[in-house]
Amino acid sequence: MNRQSEQLFIYFVTQAQAVYPAVATGKFGAKMQVSLCNDGPVTFLLETH
Repeated sequence: MNRQSEQLFIYFVTQAQAVYPAVATGKFGAKMQVSLCNDGPVTFLLETH
């Protein structure tokens, strides 16, 4: 993993937790299988290359 991307992720999470303390994360860069039920006003689509 790129160290710069991990630092940016940590910064993003820190900023989000300052506003929404319940924000939680897993291990950065870990392999995950995610299931999603889109039930909200916004959806973020993250793509990797």
